[in-house]
Amino acid sequence: MARNPLLVLHRLRKMAVDEASAELAHALAREREAQRRTDAQETAMRREQAEAGSRDAAAFAEWLPHARDRLAGLRASVRGEHGECSRPERASAAQ
Repeated sequence: MARNPLLVLHRLRKMAVDEASAELAHALAREREAQRRTDAQETAMRREQAEAGSRDAAAFAEWLPHARDRLAGLRASVRGEHGECSRPERASAAQ
């Protein structure tokens, strides 16, 4: 029995869209988690800055560069995950 090539193509495209949708869902979840970690780091930094006046300023000055480095890494992670989200979106849109 011969298969209709258009039906085969339609099925393949649907599978590709389903796969891209699943990839997008995973990428969005990773992006949300990266953003949550970034927000938590920013909150911790604000809290430490607010409390720094009542503690040793030298300890705060020592801690701050490390906190900024961690925050920069977390922001880079968010950007990377955002980029990962755009790949499946583009693939899905091309279908």
